[in-house]
Amino acid sequence: NRNFTGLNRNDANKLDSFLHFRTPRDPYSVSKYRKATAMNDTGFLDPITNDSPKGCWRLQSKKAGLEVSIKNLLWPGFEFKYQVGDTQYVQGYFGSGIRQNDLIYMIS
Repeated sequence: NRNFTGLNRNDANKLDSFLHFRTPRDPYSVSKYRKATAMNDTGFLDPITNDSPKGCWRLQSKKAGLEVSIKNLLWPGFEFKYQVGDTQYVQGYFGSGIRQNDLIYMIS
C-alpha cells in the first residue's frame, strides 16, 4: 500500500494501531465506509481491538520495541510481524484451522 508510511515505536506497540483489511463489520466503520470520502481515509477499517472476545489479540515487542509480533489467541497459528519505521510487514497462518473456543475462560 503506497499510502502506508510506517509506524513509529509508540504506535507500533499499541494494539489499536492495527486494523483489519476486510469489509468493515463495526457499525461506525460501516457508516464511514459508505461515505464517498472513505477512499482517502483508513477510518473505515475495523481495529483489531474491537474483536470479540476482548483480549483475543496479543502484542509482543522485541529489540526495545522496534520489532512487533501480534498473535491471535482465538485462532492459534496466526502471526503478524512488523519492524518500526518499515513500510512492509509479514503475516501468515500456520495453524490447524481449529478455533480455540475455550479462550473466553482463559482470558477472563
